[in-house]
Amino acid sequence: MPCYQTRTYLADFKGKDVNLIKQVMEALGFSAIEDCGIISGFNGIRSLVVDIGDGTVEAENSEDLVNFKMQYSKEVIAKSAKKTGWRVNWVKDNEAILTKVLWGN
Repeated sequence: MPCYQTRTYLADFKGKDVNLIKQVMEALGFSAIEDCGIISGFNGIRSLVVDIGDGTVEAENSEDLVNFKMQYSKEVIAKSAKKTGWRVNWVKDNEAILTKVLWGN
């Protein structure tokens, strides 16, 4: 591949919460900037771009793409659990234990 070409990976992404997307990018070590529905993240080496209007996420590295989608899912689960009074404890990357939070505890 010539040096002026860059391979990118593209996936469907239907997330609409800009603050949550930025939070996920920052958790993965990317600095996040939002402009007109496009959230760009850069970590000094690689970039990650979420286009809310097109419903896509694009990365230069397939691992970044997978990590972003996994972290986004975890954040959505944690946010939903907190709203409904549950605590999430991640056992593995794809396994969690939910505990009902009792008032006063």
